[in-house]
Amino acid sequence: MADKYNCPEACYITYKTIMKMSRDFNYKISEELWLFIFSYLNKAAELENINAWGELVSLYQKGNEYVQPDQEKVKFYKEKINEYWKRKK
Repeated sequence: MADKYNCPEACYITYKTIMKMSRDFNYKISEELWLFIFSYLNKAAELENINAWGELVSLYQKGNEYVQPDQEKVKFYKEKINEYWKRKK
């Protein structure tokens, strides 16, 4: 569904589900799997999923073994979130 319909929620859920499974089962995510799920997170963000933007803010603030902290990207996604809420008013 995520790919077939470009569904932002499905893209985000794909990312979150695999991350949760890795935590629940104490499974280390390989670089290959990370690239796969990170592509879904980015696709959700491109499709304007606010949850994905929030996840990217957190990820770029802390970083992980595959992503370096990046304050410019933190600022970018925070601005996207602010714009989203302004449109909702």
